[in-house]
Amino acid sequence: MHFKEWAFPTLCSYLSLGVTGMVEKEQREHRHYLATVETLVATAVEQIGYELVDVEWKKAEGKPHIVVYIDSLEGVSLEDCQKVSKFLGEVLDREDPLPSKYFLEISSPGIERRLKKVEDFVRFMGSDIKVKTLQKIDGSRNFRGILKDFTNNTLTIMLENGENKNIDLKDIARANLWYKQEPRR
Repeated sequence: MHFKEWAFPTLCSYLSLGVTGMVEKEQREHRHYLATVETLVATAVEQIGYELVDVEWKKAEGKPHIVVYIDSLEGVSLEDCQKVSKFLGEVLDREDPLPSKYFLEISSPGIERRLKKVEDFVRFMGSDIKVKTLQKIDGSRNFRGILKDFTNNTLTIMLENGENKNIDLKDIARANLWYKQEPRR
């Protein structure tokens, strides 16, 4: 097949727009499925006495891989994960929110637990945290220190140099507890 010189850029632009449109459609569907699953998961997890920390959506072997992070005031054991997995598997099978088979993984949030909700920041005031912002603030996107305050959706972190840094919740890309390992002697 031969293309005129003037036709090739137009064809490439058309193909590019088609691929972009397909990717955007897939991303919209992904967000829809994730929102639906998050709602079901939150209700189910709380129903049996656990806190939903986060839900991640990944791809594994071409199938959705749903990772559910749970917590409780007593911590999370292997038995807790098994209990939630069984209950949640039954809920997801009954409600059938996904168009294909999926992998379901239940996990504790780990020592560097993600902080997402307002309640997380209030609960972990006084803890070491690390924050990555959407945009640079004073030349940096990464901050580590002690969560000193959380008021009006703004957190105050006392950085390692003693400076206080105020960051609006809406400006945070990701926040986690920060495990500071003591140096070996």
